[in-house]
Amino acid sequence: MIALILLIAVGMASSGVLVPEFHSDMGYQFQLNIGDLEITEYDGFSHVGIFGEVGATEDIGRPEIPVVRKIIKVPREGNIYVKIFNMQTRTISLDELGFPKWIYPVQPPIPKCGTPPPFTIDEEWYNTATYEVSKNEIVYVERVGTMRGRHLAVLGINPVLYYNPRTGEIKHIVSATIEVSFDRPIDPVPKRLRSKYFDRIFSLFLLVPEDLPTEPDTPIVYWVIYHDPCSTALAPLLEWKRLMGYNVIATPVGAIGTTPAAIRDTIKDAYDHWPHAPDFVLLVGDVEQVPSNPGEASVSGGASSRHVTDLIYFTVDDTDYLPDIIYARFPAANCSQVQAIVEKTLYYEKYQITNPFWLAKPMFTACHSDPHCHICWESHRYVITRWLNRPRFQAESLYTRDGYTGSDVMDMVDSGVVLFNNCGHGNPNGIHEPNIVTSDVHSLTNAGKYPLVICGSCLTAKFDVPECFGEAWIRGRNKGSVGYIGSSDYAYWNVDEYWQRKLYDGLFADSFVTFMGAMFSASVHLMTAYTRYAHYYFEIQQFFGDPSLWLYWGIPEETLKVDLSEWSGVVPLGVPEYNIPVSHDDALVSFTRGEGRFGVGKSMGGYVSFTPEFIPDSAGSIWVVATKPNWYIPFIKKTYNEYLSIAYYSPESLRVGVDNVFDITIYNGDTVPFDTALIKITGFCLSESAYTDSLGHATMIVNPPFEGIAELTAYAGGRRVLRKDLVCYGAASWSLNHFSVTVPDIRMYDTLALGHEGIITFDLSLPGYICYYEGAGYARDSILISSNAGTLRVVPTIRKPLKVSFAKAGYVILTVTVPVLPAIGPFKGVLVDTAGTP
Repeated sequence: MIALILLIAVGMASSGVLVPEFHSDMGYQFQLNIGDLEITEYDGFSHVGIFGEVGATEDIGRPEIPVVRKIIKVPREGNIYVKIFNMQTRTISLDELGFPKWIYPVQPPIPKCGTPPPFTIDEEWYNTATYEVSKNEIVYVERVGTMRGRHLAVLGINPVLYYNPRTGEIKHIVSATIEVSFDRPIDPVPKRLRSKYFDRIFSLFLLVPEDLPTEPDTPIVYWVIYHDPCSTALAPLLEWKRLMGYNVIATPVGAIGTTPAAIRDTIKDAYDHWPHAPDFVLLVGDVEQVPSNPGEASVSGGASSRHVTDLIYFTVDDTDYLPDIIYARFPAANCSQVQAIVEKTLYYEKYQITNPFWLAKPMFTACHSDPHCHICWESHRYVITRWLNRPRFQAESLYTRDGYTGSDVMDMVDSGVVLFNNCGHGNPNGIHEPNIVTSDVHSLTNAGKYPLVICGSCLTAKFDVPECFGEAWIRGRNKGSVGYIGSSDYAYWNVDEYWQRKLYDGLFADSFVTFMGAMFSASVHLMTAYTRYAHYYFEIQQFFGDPSLWLYWGIPEETLKVDLSEWSGVVPLGVPEYNIPVSHDDALVSFTRGEGRFGVGKSMGGYVSFTPEFIPDSAGSIWVVATKPNWYIPFIKKTYNEYLSIAYYSPESLRVGVDNVFDITIYNGDTVPFDTALIKITGFCLSESAYTDSLGHATMIVNPPFEGIAELTAYAGGRRVLRKDLVCYGAASWSLNHFSVTVPDIRMYDTLALGHEGIITFDLSLPGYICYYEGAGYARDSILISSNAGTLRVVPTIRKPLKVSFAKAGYVILTVTVPVLPAIGPFKGVLVDTAGTP
């Protein structure tokens, strides 16, 4: 078959089809740039599309006309108004351009199993009717529901205004301005619903990214609802998640009630009323122990098998199909199987892997006899060439068209693969081409080499049968997989492969660290590309495994390190705030004492900073765990948590502008005096020091120039043994009249952006002061300001907030903290080559 492609150019450079130009809580304004129509000839029909857009009309048998759909935030209630203006149009003739007059008709859904439906065309429509869009139908907004506190809608645009199949004439929009407005503002997201996992999803599929305040990455709430007898089997997983820094809650299903209604009501109550709504929920048990729900969705015009789904438990924020919690299931029929899944999960997540060669070996398999199998090959080629390419990966394609069998595939699994991705026909008991069934999975011998299995086939995750194909993979002890993604009902060609591409795009391009986050993102894309399938795919795509699981993509090249050398390898007690060096930023670092969490934080600027959540009564052991997804070996260490010194000092606070006589006596943890210990008091324009005598005593005169916090430290035996804050008081007040932050090249305000120059302007009530700044990649530095107003220019190099302080002798120190964010969002510009030519 020969495909002809013609791009009808309009001479317009654009950074996207729909570019936000203005937004506020009361509405948006967009520039629509359709520009080129993409026209191809295939099987005697014309295919008409818009580059980069997948959406189209969905009337089966009628022409497939391109539609632009995007997701936007809207208010929970009230009216939504849309209008289009400054519209430029163009009329073309398919016939005059050498293409068939008839545009390819929309086809009925084609399942990946069973007999495909025949080619469908409404010839009467083509012979008698025309496609026309009235002015009121060009732009529309359709509410779709609420997801984790955000009220979402589809902004739809019909850019083809007219099509006559008898003449081939098409009239389409070239460019226009679109305005969306509300009669009430967009509702703010409650802090208790903020979740870094959902924030990431929204930041990438919303047409206008959210302006969210900088928030801590914790707490992370991990809730397990389990079959009552399996608490012992689950205990090691719960302990690991606690050591990672998660807030772990475990509830036996018997305490809730074993009906779907009781489980859903309990989850909704937690979502609505807990101080922080759950980020993750893991259901532990098969449907006989922890029931699921009958599916509500089907595909109009498609095949359907009765399926069950856990989705309905987690659509708690509205009466829609959008999940508000990341969830998954251990579909174990007994506690021995729970133990097997837990052991594999911990082996993988703790990186207890001794020979990681297999982490670089993804494997793809696909059918060959179905006329649609080429879709699998094309999708796999996309993933391999785009994401799983050399040198990090050595991907293998074991296709049945090349003579590979199910035995060859399972031998490869036994030898070790990081990923097994199949595409083709399936049923609850296995897959066809290659032929693999549950009994083959039971015979695996891949101990210590557990892949993620992604099965793009029908029914392989139908978990309401005694044991489906996916359950066989996840349940196996010392064999099988660490996670399984598959469908509990019929999957559909084109849609399924589009979904899988978006899954991989989410994992790699969009940096979703968990599989369920990437799965949610892939399903959201169906809301704009294949709308009739979105609800259905949210229901049928299942993940068996830990909902917070991430995969090691290739052999990790680096190990995280939490550097405790300053404290000689221990975590000292008695420190008001900890700033501990960490080898990599964006790691979750947790410190756990017994049953309590001592502290947790995310590393930024080379350090993790936290205030102790409780003060132990005595010394003891402490676990230090640092994790960072996908590429890094976790840091796991048990060390000591003890007092390195006992100090008595007076005064406990210092008066500004006078000579304070400061006395200190300091002992080690066994109450032996520290002889010749170095005592230091430091702060803004303050640095005093002295050494202790044989009784551990030292005296110094301290005259702080500013009101604020000074730092008291002591060093003995080559290590720091004390750090305390001293309050400096008694200074006069003054005020900050003006403080603004601008990033001019991307028009960003009130926050700084990584790698972009930020301009900070300020004006104070008195002249003659020092402006100190530190963070965002800067060590503490200062500039002298002689007048009231001043300007500071900075270029952040790390995602650590910039702290700006204003100090004047005899006055209170004024401090402003400016967040630093990566620049994510729409950009405008002209792409040029190395010679500077657009």
